[in-house]
Amino acid sequence: MKKTLLFVSLIILAACTKEDNITISDGTYESNGTILVTPAILYTKDGSITDVKIISDYLQRKSLNGIFTLKSGNDTTSDNVSFVFKGTTVSRTDTRTQYDVVYKEAGFALIVEQDTAWASGINMTELNCQNVALKIRQNVAPRNCLYTAVGQYCGFKQQFPIVKNGSSLNLPVINFHFTQTSSCEYREPNALDFFNTDILSELQATDTLLVQTSTIPLYKK
Repeated sequence: MKKTLLFVSLIILAACTKEDNITISDGTYESNGTILVTPAILYTKDGSITDVKIISDYLQRKSLNGIFTLKSGNDTTSDNVSFVFKGTTVSRTDTRTQYDVVYKEAGFALIVEQDTAWASGINMTELNCQNVALKIRQNVAPRNCLYTAVGQYCGFKQQFPIVKNGSSLNLPVINFHFTQTSSCEYREPNALDFFNTDILSELQATDTLLVQTSTIPLYKK
């Protein structure tokens, strides 16, 4: 009888431990003004550039000093990020956006926006200014495309990961600036996701891609 009770207890304990590892407990999680920054890297078809002087000149030339930093490691940020988790839904209070939670694996949740944003058809073959914001993310927003008399329209739902780190959460961020020609230049600060390094194999001879990744910790109130 004792062995049976012990066996049942171990099953219950294992189930609870597994659930705790996967799910994020309900509540409000907020940033506290700290951020972990990696060094900015300038990518071209020929390779990567990490020389601080070259990158500093590039930032100056492209007026990017407000988006990128030459610092790395622990830093401060004025961005205030706040998420409220409740069951399988999440609300981001600083932008009033609603999301659904899809748990992918232990400690890793994918947050999918409930609302759909529509845009004219985007060519996802060769890398360009239209699709770089999608291709640079590891978790590309799922598309639902419709064909009309005036062309193709695709609906997108933003999605990004949140990683459990003990009692806190980690929010991955990408800042990037992409140029292809004089008429093709695209930048985006604070894109929420991990950097998809597969995009580097798509760079052409005239392309430059400046990337700086960071992590914002979120703490439960």
